[in-house]
Amino acid sequence: MCVGKGTIHGHSVANAKRKAELEAFCSAAWQDAAELLDEAVAAYLDAGNRLRGGVEGIRRGNEDVYRRTNKTSRRFLAELQENMLSALKRRQTLKRRR
Repeated sequence: MCVGKGTIHGHSVANAKRKAELEAFCSAAWQDAAELLDEAVAAYLDAGNRLRGGVEGIRRGNEDVYRRTNKTSRRFLAELQENMLSALKRRQTLKRRR
């Protein structure tokens, strides 16, 4: 806590109300800092997970190319279109149910 017994970082606080306000401020500031740190750590870990996933995808892609088991662009685009149409139909079905 940044407010000690009647002092703030060594400076005297004469007014009890002001001391209470400063204690509340310091408490809120610490809470904000803790929340910001928590969010920063979560974002860092998430970025690390995404990076590992991306690296793994590239590694698998390279292996597929080496083994010649990769898809042609025509096949990939046909599957993508099919998946997108399926997702659109599911979304429309869900909207009708509401």
